[in-house]
Amino acid sequence: MNQDPEIIYQLQQRNIKAFKALCYDYAEDMTILAYILLEDSKQANQVVDDLLLRLWSEDGFRNATVPLHTFLFQEVKKECEILTWDMQATE
Repeated sequence: MNQDPEIIYQLQQRNIKAFKALCYDYAEDMTILAYILLEDSKQANQVVDDLLLRLWSEDGFRNATVPLHTFLFQEVKKECEILTWDMQATE
């Protein structure tokens, strides 16, 4: 049974246990995706760390959708695109 709606609800209620569980369940896969997109492990780790903290601190889970992994991976892709664009603009 898909528990994504309940997890999203708990995140929206600012449940820190739900956030910790989300980090435990998804951070590694998010980091792998960021690494594939950026080809830099340090940047990939930083992107995921920053993204998760921003989603938590700015109540970013208000916009979360089911399936949760799709929402998270879309957010990673957006962050990587912004970072790549910024790096190209400064070159």
